[in-house]
Amino acid sequence: DEQTNQVATLKFLDEDRSVDIAYSEGGRREEVNDARGKTVYDYDSQGRPLSRIDPDGQSIQYTYGDSGKLETITTASGTITYGYDDLNRLATITKGDQLTNYDYDKAGNLTQIVYPNRIVEDRVYDDLNRLTSVTNTHEDGTVLSKYVYTLDNVGNRTKVEELSGRTVEYDYDTSDRLVKETITDPATGSHVVEYVYDTVGNRLSKIDSIEGTTTYTYDANDRLTLEVGPSTTIQYTYDDNGNLIKEESLDGRVVEYIWNDQNQLIQIDQLDGDNTTTIQYQYDMDGIRVATIVNGEETRYLIDNNRPHAEVIEEYSPGQDANVAYVHGREVISQTRGNELDFYLYDGHSGVRQLSDETGTVTDTYTFDAYGNLLDANGTTENDYLYRGEQDDAHADLQYLRARYYDTDTGRFISTDPFEGWQEVPISRHRYVYGNNNPLTYIDPSGETATTVGGALGGATLGGILQGINWAAAINIGSGILAGGLTLGGIASRFRQRIQSPKNRWRGEFLTVYNDTFLAPNLSMKLAKLETDFSRQTGLFTIIPLNDYIPVPLEVEFGGLPDHVGIRIATKPVEVWAKSRGYTPRPSDLGGLYMQVKSQHDLRTPWTEGWRSSNRTPWFIMGWGIGKETGSSTTIGVDRYVNYGLKIGLSIPINGFASRLSNLLPDG
Repeated sequence: DEQTNQVATLKFLDEDRSVDIAYSEGGRREEVNDARGKTVYDYDSQGRPLSRIDPDGQSIQYTYGDSGKLETITTASGTITYGYDDLNRLATITKGDQLTNYDYDKAGNLTQIVYPNRIVEDRVYDDLNRLTSVTNTHEDGTVLSKYVYTLDNVGNRTKVEELSGRTVEYDYDTSDRLVKETITDPATGSHVVEYVYDTVGNRLSKIDSIEGTTTYTYDANDRLTLEVGPSTTIQYTYDDNGNLIKEESLDGRVVEYIWNDQNQLIQIDQLDGDNTTTIQYQYDMDGIRVATIVNGEETRYLIDNNRPHAEVIEEYSPGQDANVAYVHGREVISQTRGNELDFYLYDGHSGVRQLSDETGTVTDTYTFDAYGNLLDANGTTENDYLYRGEQDDAHADLQYLRARYYDTDTGRFISTDPFEGWQEVPISRHRYVYGNNNPLTYIDPSGETATTVGGALGGATLGGILQGINWAAAINIGSGILAGGLTLGGIASRFRQRIQSPKNRWRGEFLTVYNDTFLAPNLSMKLAKLETDFSRQTGLFTIIPLNDYIPVPLEVEFGGLPDHVGIRIATKPVEVWAKSRGYTPRPSDLGGLYMQVKSQHDLRTPWTEGWRSSNRTPWFIMGWGIGKETGSSTTIGVDRYVNYGLKIGLSIPINGFASRLSNLLPDG
């Protein structure tokens, strides 16, 4: 596009297809024409999405409140309204006469959910703000389910005890990889599952005390090539990009996978004797799945991508009204399928465990192993949201996690990770494993980067403040609520665990915010690495306005420093265009228009004056660090040494994040 210098036409040789993109004067995507037809986008004066009309005429509209936070979503199935508390945390979700309420403790942890059918979910945390129990109770006082957790010193779940009498104990190796599940279940029986890994994280064997031993073989690129189990042997074949293209079983079953030039899975052919099943997928401009076709029968998805991770808000057949409508909050709350309304009930570690009807009666139950294999299910309700509350693809026996498809049986994705990972965190560089081989602690809703369960679900004071962040600039369509957020309590616990001294030991090393929006515990990145990765990007940097200054007391231990933090909030945005690869904004361009969190130990100027008056360089990458400020670098506009506390800023790069290092930001 000559006016905006953005890509106007994409041509793909594999399918002889092209995509044409039209932009507004401000560089926002206004129209996309592809094989599906024309998609039209509309924005308000602040660049927030107001509507999207899909090629088949289905549409989604958004409105925002005075504070800028998402207020309503409207589709053909109705309007969903979002409300916030005094700390801007998501507090209510309403659709028709369905009202869901969220409540939080002083540390910002989510403590209670009241569902429209009056079932109450209560959550309890320990002194380190780690989840220790989840209880779901009927309005008559009957406890429907309860999950009590025991954790080790680093936060791994070592035991869960359930109301049903089921208990599972988990063992880990020194790399925090799950190596053993000991299951005691009155309903399905007891057994032990052990996992053995090689040095780089490939699963070498799975030893099940009931089903027997399965062994796995890999090539030099960590691709699974052979699986030998008690009842079957499967050979796997890949293309040059590392995508799985064929499974061949000794019993004659063959599954073929077809990918396009964007490494998107577009077709699966399942050949089993005389039976053949063909599954096809379609995607939108942002790579989000918008349709599934099974043997010619098509299901389309109306997507809400105005959130950290795109979600299906309606399912429908071509030319028909919605067959299924979903309400999403922090997690999926309900589905309306025809005339039947169902509510989802969760545990704290594996996802959806029960479905309940409008009266609060439990109609369906699910039990999973650690990696998401369904061990037991009761009930007949049609439901696609299971393990981790994510969309299950029953026809393909895979789980759809946006960027990739996950195979719960092998504990691996079937294609390579588009995010290259961090050198400092070796397991993050593995191209296939799920959840760092620790699925009790880590999840991967983006299909790109593992994050802790608590981080993905969010919660806490800062999380509430961040709920209204406008992410539109990042993806030209995505903006709105951040259903959860940064857990300051969790940050506090990480300080206690990982930082023992306020002296000059912190030298440009910090945690980053990546795909999943939230602080990535255990993932640190040195400034030199950040500089390397930032040299890849071009596009628009935006400092996001939040609310007025809010002092927030925190239970944070800064190695002997004061226990309070102040937050200085930006009041207006600034946009800086990157004209070439490697461009970074000047600190003066970004000065003052940022959010920062800082210990009150060393406040040299009043908050009302802001940091511009004290000649401090604002941080435009979200992260944290601790140490004495001895200098700063304007190489990429980042303070190398944070002054006794936290400083947080936001930057949204639009184009050119070559290797998806937009992992510093929420997915669209």
